[in-house]
Amino acid sequence: MPSPSPLAIDLSRASESPTNRIEAWLQSVFDSPGTPTESRHPLNHDHLPPPLPSPSPLQRKRASDDSGVDMDYRGDPASPSKRQRTGQDGRSAAEMTDSFTRTETAQMTSTAASNRSNRSKSPARQKAALVTARPAIVQHSIAVAPDIPEHMMAPLQGLRMRMRNSLHSGYVPAGLKDKLLAVDAFKKSFKFDPIEEQAYAAGEQLPTAQADEILRRVKEIFRKTQHCQDTNKDENGWCVHVVLPLLDLVNLMYGQDRWMPESVQTQGIDKAYLSYAADFSDKDTEKSENAGSIFRKTDFCFAYSPQHEKYEALYNRLRKSVISHTTDMSSQCLALFSGIEVKKAAGSLDEAQLQISIWMAASLRQKAEMALRFAHTEEPHGTDSALQEPTAAAVEESAPPKPDLSALIEPAITIVGREHKLYYAFLCWDTVPVGRASVVDKVQVLFDNNVPGLFTDSVPGIFRLARLYGNILEYGMDEGIDGFWGRFMGPVLERVAKDVEARRQR
Repeated sequence: MPSPSPLAIDLSRASESPTNRIEAWLQSVFDSPGTPTESRHPLNHDHLPPPLPSPSPLQRKRASDDSGVDMDYRGDPASPSKRQRTGQDGRSAAEMTDSFTRTETAQMTSTAASNRSNRSKSPARQKAALVTARPAIVQHSIAVAPDIPEHMMAPLQGLRMRMRNSLHSGYVPAGLKDKLLAVDAFKKSFKFDPIEEQAYAAGEQLPTAQADEILRRVKEIFRKTQHCQDTNKDENGWCVHVVLPLLDLVNLMYGQDRWMPESVQTQGIDKAYLSYAADFSDKDTEKSENAGSIFRKTDFCFAYSPQHEKYEALYNRLRKSVISHTTDMSSQCLALFSGIEVKKAAGSLDEAQLQISIWMAASLRQKAEMALRFAHTEEPHGTDSALQEPTAAAVEESAPPKPDLSALIEPAITIVGREHKLYYAFLCWDTVPVGRASVVDKVQVLFDNNVPGLFTDSVPGIFRLARLYGNILEYGMDEGIDGFWGRFMGPVLERVAKDVEARRQR
């Protein structure tokens, strides 16, 4: 009698519960005498279906085999092979992935190199490079400046007192109090930032027309400062809307029409007056004519106006001689004074200080060289003819005094948004200079951090700033022994004019 099939169901147990029937059926399968013992374990792989045969070498490969994918792998025998995806340019997925990886790696490498380059170009690092440059440019707060030369102490102290004059009291012109309190645009500001009584100057009141014009310009500067802050204006916006109107206000109140605010934003500096430093990295400079030098531009300075009767005749005698440190054909024929660097609100003060320091250092070096070059241009007496050599006594008697380079000290300004800061720039040397090489020993630029309230977002701050700029202009045009024009600039330009006239007569 043939043995029952292991898969046969015993009908005699039909009355049992489904669970008992399943258990009985499983037991009959594994205990069946016709089933080999070694095949009863469910994890034995000997009875699995054999793997599909690999394609023989004579079989034609499919087109997708060229993609580099292992065709021997069969994840699911029942699933057909998927076509390899390709891009629009015909590349396979693997090729596109490899290309993306190479591109991403190249971008990461480039970004890392760019970050290292940007760090080397940071204003703080470049300011530090100025200290070891040749000639050096040193920046300090005036309160902690370590090595101010003895011969510069008195001029520096005198200039500092002059700049701070009337910044605590008397900086609002007389007669403006009632007019200011009547301006609706100022009433809200005055509730939190009023003008103190001592701020109003004593003396004669301004003419009505001039007082009204001053109020109009102050109102414009006040409103435009708020506008630039609210709309996040860039540096050019601040220059146009706030800085230039402020300089015009200063010229109206204190300039006596002797000054022109000169925009030098696009003008270069003669490389003869720049410093050099091996570790100063600047891609833009490396491509310029000033390659290897420490070069930065600034925004504004003041020029002695050729239209004013005080300077017009002197400019005519100079006949467009080069008397400044710029490379611009127009401004290099103007006598320039001071410097102003502007940054937007939240801009970099370090960068502004870097730029104004380079500008002022070049300006001072050019003025010092010009002073020494033309120190003996007056024609000496005691000679029989112009072809004869003058005697030593005649030279000593007729030679003008050597220029006093301790008088070569100029104020400068940085502006970051609403805030203005004051600096003093001057030359330093170890011995009395006798030639160009000894003049360019070092330039110091000192920050005066003790000047209060230099802001354009308050009415008192605008008047205080106008008074400070007025002090700068008054120092620049002062013809006395303590003034920049009287003690240094005027005599030097007079010697240059005499040299021009002497050359024309030959």
